[in-house]
Amino acid sequence: MITPLWESSRTCEESRGKFAEQSDSWQQGHSLMLTEVNLFGVFVAPLSIYAVAAVFVTLLLRSILWRTGALSWFWHVALFEIALYVCVLCLLILYV
Repeated sequence: MITPLWESSRTCEESRGKFAEQSDSWQQGHSLMLTEVNLFGVFVAPLSIYAVAAVFVTLLLRSILWRTGALSWFWHVALFEIALYVCVLCLLILYV
């Protein structure tokens, strides 16, 4: 028989159970959180900082690929450069 939610005898702390243990262990391992950056009194989202950094990394990779001749392998170079930028941006967000 299924008991309705309002007739449940468990307290709020008991119902948290395993989820509370997992969230506490996650917070211990990942104490660094993305916060806004104060840039001369203007709060800037961290995504915009990563986006600017990704532009510079992409330009560096693009120049390396151009000098080695690897950009000629691609059918649509502009599409590849946009995809490269998105990949670099995602990697910066995940690992930095």
